[in-house]
Amino acid sequence: MNWVEFLLLWYWSNNSEHESAFSFSFGFSLQEENKNKNTKFKKAKFSRNNQQNNDSDAKALSFATLEVKRIAKVTTGGRYFRVSVVAIAGDKAGNVGYGVGKAFDMSDAKKKAMSAARKSLRNFPLLENRTILHDAEGRNGAISVILRKAKPGTSIIASSKLFVLFTLLGIKDIVVKKVTGPSNITNLIEAVFNALDNTARTKFFKEIAE
Repeated sequence: MNWVEFLLLWYWSNNSEHESAFSFSFGFSLQEENKNKNTKFKKAKFSRNNQQNNDSDAKALSFATLEVKRIAKVTTGGRYFRVSVVAIAGDKAGNVGYGVGKAFDMSDAKKKAMSAARKSLRNFPLLENRTILHDAEGRNGAISVILRKAKPGTSIIASSKLFVLFTLLGIKDIVVKKVTGPSNITNLIEAVFNALDNTARTKFFKEIAE
């Protein structure tokens, strides 16, 4: 506090006419500061609750990395290398999704892929919570997949990447009969989703699953 502020305070405190106005303005400023503090505290508490809810949702999901590869972008200034990650998320109860993340760092790419997988969850009905409703065929681009319904105890007969996909989906018995076309992981996942969508569209089999 400098000498000018000290003189002003002394003048206002000794002046009886303005004493009440000074006290009122000072009290009003204190009330405003308390309101601002309360609103900031409420906002921080609300953000913490949202973060806890997101953490609980993330704990219910299981994540797996299907593919990690290095990609390059050629420009006039040279080549820029980045990391591309394909991740999958599922709750082992009929909900599954996948995402692709690209970044210069491996950890950042994984975070992006997992976040995209969490946002793209899809629900597929299952028979007895262990297999698909019926045989189905799915296509995406040049890739075609045939999924066969299996008896209890058959387990998952598929490639390693599809094994992880079906495990996170909650399928315990299934047979992948045929896979034709290139080995692009994203197109393969979309072809499997297309086959699962074909099983979910049938009203009769939906009623059986329910």
